[in-house]
Amino acid sequence: MLTMAVLTVSSCLGSSDNDVTTYDDMVVTSFSLGTLNRYITTTSSTGADSTYRVNITGSYYPMTIDQLGQKIYNRDSLPYGTDISHVICTITTRNSGVVYFKSVVSDTLWYYSAEDSLDFSTPRLLRVYATDGSGSRDYTVTLNVKSHTDIGVDWTSHGTDVSQWPMADNTPAERAAAQGLRLVGQSSKEWYALTDDNLQLMVSSDSGETWTTEILDSDAQLLPTTNISFVSWPFEYATNTDYTLLVGNSEGNDGDGMVVWRKIAEYDNSQPTGKWVYMLPADNNYFRLPSTVEVSLVYFKGTVLAFASDGKTYQSRDKGITWKPVSAYAMPEGISGKVEAAVGSDDTLWLKCVDTGEVWSGRWHD
Repeated sequence: MLTMAVLTVSSCLGSSDNDVTTYDDMVVTSFSLGTLNRYITTTSSTGADSTYRVNITGSYYPMTIDQLGQKIYNRDSLPYGTDISHVICTITTRNSGVVYFKSVVSDTLWYYSAEDSLDFSTPRLLRVYATDGSGSRDYTVTLNVKSHTDIGVDWTSHGTDVSQWPMADNTPAERAAAQGLRLVGQSSKEWYALTDDNLQLMVSSDSGETWTTEILDSDAQLLPTTNISFVSWPFEYATNTDYTLLVGNSEGNDGDGMVVWRKIAEYDNSQPTGKWVYMLPADNNYFRLPSTVEVSLVYFKGTVLAFASDGKTYQSRDKGITWKPVSAYAMPEGISGKVEAAVGSDDTLWLKCVDTGEVWSGRWHD
């Protein structure tokens, strides 16, 4: 069968007078991956896990051909969750050498076709036959995929140098304090503050020059008064709109976890004035932010992260309803106590230890 396949290919290489030209080359010159499937598991607001599929462009992960070691592999590992048991690949050989793959369950050799799906869940033997039948050359093909533990943040310490820390405008905080208010956070166009009795949430749209009372949908006794943290990001379902979260401990809270308030802030004057909604935890919600910690919130890569004083990082994938400890965003070793968190313009995470002043920057990899 192998001889017939080689002769079939060789016959295509001849001239118009049916002369057949064969070659003794048995070398893979290029190997590229087609579109791959990646399966990602997420957690819904009810705590149920669900899985969805996304496409990965295989050509973004070049394959290295080690001719001396007779190995073919990708230096940059494919993302965690990539399915490598159904792979379409394009292989080129010098002078049309014929490619076969060894079966994963036996010594049988299977003729390679660029249209066939191949299983690379284990390293595969690839064999190239010379068109003149003089011999063959074997390669071991390996596809590297990141494990779950490979996903995470690479942290770099900057000592106590805060020169690269994302800058913040302190003017609204100073203006709020001058009027007896405590600034709790800001969206892209609004600033929010609590009154000195913690029973009113105020808003300013002119950098703290003037303040008006916000509308609440629940008892003001449930507003956070201590360990307060705030985060805001562009709301993906509407233009000129932010999604804002306010968390912390409250005197009216049951003590089982922090309170969470949210507001969808619409800046279009044609829209009705938004109000703050108290996110009442469900009875079966066991994933709340602990009331015993201090947290700093950031919005990063589509989720909300809470860097906590207990050394854990909590993640909410459902906009503040549930919070789960997550190892992928673990803080640098040695950090303890309260931290301040920020996100730079280049998608860099920043942490500052309040007690020591040490600053860290982190780059995400998956």
